Amino acid sequence: MPVRLQTRLLSYSLIISTIPLLCLGIISYSTQRSLIENQVKMTLRTAAYHAADTTDRFIDERISDLAYLSRHSIESDNKSHSLNFLKKYVESKPIYSGYIYVNKDGDVIPSEEYNDITPYFINSKSFEKSSAGIQYLSKVYKLDREKPFFWISTPIYTNDNEINGVFAPTFNLFYLWKTIESNLTLEREKFPYTAFMINHEGWIVSEQNEDNIMKTNFLEENNLSLDDLIASDKQNELIQSKDGKQLFAVKPIKERTDAQEQWYVITEANKKVVYAPLLQLIDRYLMIGLILLIGILLFVYYISKTVVKPVVSMAEGVEGYKKKKKYNQIESTYHEL
Repeated sequence: MPVRLQTRLLSYSLIISTIPLLCLGIISYSTQRSLIENQVKMTLRTAAYHAADTTDRFIDERISDLAYLSRHSIESDNKSHSLNFLKKYVESKPIYSGYIYVNKDGDVIPSEEYNDITPYFINSKSFEKSSAGIQYLSKVYKLDREKPFFWISTPIYTNDNEINGVFAPTFNLFYLWKTIESNLTLEREKFPYTAFMINHEGWIVSEQNEDNIMKTNFLEENNLSLDDLIASDKQNELIQSKDGKQLFAVKPIKERTDAQEQWYVITEANKKVVYAPLLQLIDRYLMIGLILLIGILLFVYYISKTVVKPVVSMAEGVEGYKKKKKYNQIESTYHEL
């Protein structure tokens, strides 16, 4: 009986001490998980917003520059002066990788780096729009021998306000992304993530790795639709990758009537990295809980021996009495026994 009594005391003590520890661990884990998820959501969405805003302002500035050029690049209708002026402008801006110029006589003058784009430009919607006096952003092109690019075409006017030609500087998409990422340092210090842009068809149009541009379709890879992205932005929620390993935040670039494509900024975080602090927290809880349980068991074992000792002595006295031995009363503070 004494052994069973001590075992019961140890078992009850273990249960009574384990349940509060377990409840405390679950509550703390849930709280930390919620805090981390909110931090990740805020960081990814803030970064996506900043990237989209930077892109919007960047494009607006380039359009403003080209609007100025369209009216001030010609002096006395001097074609040579006009082309030199436009060429110097492109060469002075690292964001541009080349240009193409079509005068009113239909002569096409591309920069040396972009000879292959002439047929694409002549047949493009942007050339059609600019020939009618409208600035226009083309879609992103990926040709075999060229790096991915897009252009903003603009009409060039004479002093008599007549269209003298169409000018289209081509944009370096890698430099564009470097410009955008330079504004994302603050968010990256809070949490590690990557970012890229896709068009409305899901193709990646700008990111650090140029090899992925116009070769990787984000929507197809993750079994998503454009409606999923729009809903995610409106509901202020993150979306997951197809394999469940990545979290994404979405922010559309300002919708423009003067653009052939709608772009979206995607910020991405690895769930394994996101929840790494939680795994460390679980390890700490397990270690602390194990230490506490061992300490509690040792303490209860010592106390239980003290509690059970008078019972053991009395049991031994009774066993001796059964064998005709004299029973000696045992002095004890446990009078109820």
